[in-house]
Amino acid sequence: MISVASRDVAERKIAEEEMYAHLLRTQTQQVAILELGVLKIDMIMPEMGGSECFTALKKIDPNVRAILASGYTMDDKVQKMIDDGALDLAQKPYQLALLASKVRAALKS
Repeated sequence: MISVASRDVAERKIAEEEMYAHLLRTQTQQVAILELGVLKIDMIMPEMGGSECFTALKKIDPNVRAILASGYTMDDKVQKMIDDGALDLAQKPYQLALLASKVRAALKS
């Protein structure tokens, strides 16, 4: 027999994994998950904005490493996400050398 506490923990873990799978399914084109362990999250996406995506991922993994991507300049929403743990902002259009340096810095964090 599974205790109530154990069942609650198991149900929460399943819900987290389902949310993560949903994020991956619905944002395949917008969120690049690099094998290196760094996420690139677009600020504007069709089903879930970058801020909402980052918040959901932080609930699953508080240590998630993310670089934000936007064609716009730094604004209050981006600054709040950086204050909440996002590592940097990559301006679009990307300059390969600059994006690579941001990923290298994220890997060192």
